[in-house]
Amino acid sequence: MAIVTAISRRMVTLPVHVYLKTQKDGRDSKELQPNHPVEALLKKPNGWQTQATYWLDAINILVRYGNFYAY
Repeated sequence: MAIVTAISRRMVTLPVHVYLKTQKDGRDSKELQPNHPVEALLKKPNGWQTQATYWLDAINILVRYGNFYAY
């Protein structure tokens, strides 16, 4: 359990954003999409959890069971 908690706590500190994949001058590039509806869900996933507690739970389940589904 200590290893799962350590992994979860480190992963929570990483930023989560929505990007749009585009091509410029024949090269792939990514553009940040700050006004995308999914970006709002990533910042405030539900009414009873903060972003950090949601991702702690999600990563904890992912590491322990190998998958995570959010509805």
